[in-house]
Amino acid sequence: MRPRLAYLHLPKAAGTSIRAAFSAYYDPSVTVPWSFDRHLFGDDPRLDEVREPVFLGDAEDLRSYRYMEGHWTLPSIVAAFDPSDIVCVLREPRARFLSHYTFWRGWPDSMHDLWEPYRAARFAQLRLSEYCSEPAVAHQADNLVTRLLLGPHPLVPNDAHIRSGDIDTLAAEACDRLDGLGHADVLERGDAVYRDLEIWFGSPLIRERLNETDLAYGEPVDLDDLAATGTLALVHDRNAADLQIWHHVAQRRGMSGAEARRVSDASFAAAVAKVAIAHAKPLVREPGARHPLDRAADEQHDAVASRPSAAVRIAQLVRRGPRAVWDRIVAEVEHRRTGSASEA
Repeated sequence: MRPRLAYLHLPKAAGTSIRAAFSAYYDPSVTVPWSFDRHLFGDDPRLDEVREPVFLGDAEDLRSYRYMEGHWTLPSIVAAFDPSDIVCVLREPRARFLSHYTFWRGWPDSMHDLWEPYRAARFAQLRLSEYCSEPAVAHQADNLVTRLLLGPHPLVPNDAHIRSGDIDTLAAEACDRLDGLGHADVLERGDAVYRDLEIWFGSPLIRERLNETDLAYGEPVDLDDLAATGTLALVHDRNAADLQIWHHVAQRRGMSGAEARRVSDASFAAAVAKVAIAHAKPLVREPGARHPLDRAADEQHDAVASRPSAAVRIAQLVRRGPRAVWDRIVAEVEHRRTGSASEA
């Protein structure tokens, strides 16, 4: 196995399964205890209030860890890990985008509550065409892979969609960054993905299917809107740079250009068909049945129940003076390890 590894987990790209395979080799004491980079959330000023582990410190302070995973921007990971130790697996972007939309759409209230006051996931209750067009969620719903690979960038606004004239420039820059990583692949290569990951990693990996989007929850997708030419064109536009990146990696992994186009289009068509079939008839659930994600939300709620309020934590940081950032990191690490608040 590799002595140090960082996994850039792209949302809804089988990342939870791959994370489980890697994390089995690294003790929690050497694992970065945060799962999210603040840059994923645009300009939201209240991330310190959410109950999920969003890292708000200096990424260079993560260098002492041996393993890192989660939804981070690549520049944050590179600040703590050598590029040769970073791995990323992409999924066909339009299929990933649709899965992300339906995943958020099916969240129970308990999951939304975990993320309050950050509310981007609630935009998934809009029709797909409206979701694609909403600037307020552009930081998550517009070429997300490109945004995570580049991090904060002058051509990438948080509150607007990327200009069409900048797509090629940004995609080329993102491809250059991917080429410098230790390992990159596309999920659509099937079993070969894990085979090559094991060769690169140097050890066998557990193969499980985790955190798959359950289409039996949430309001049914408007199928007329989903099938509209204009909506499908919007989905393509919102993934234009990401598509170039996926094709680049697919061809690096041995696909011809024609094969990559066939695989890409077939994957997106299958994703659309899966949603259409699932939502073509009324969704039936057992009376009183709880959403599968409610349990995860309950566990996270219990873990933070004894934690001081945001106002108290801010006051504590102010009192600590110039060591505030470092103390905050230590406190968060202790909180994640013990499930209880650290003393001020």
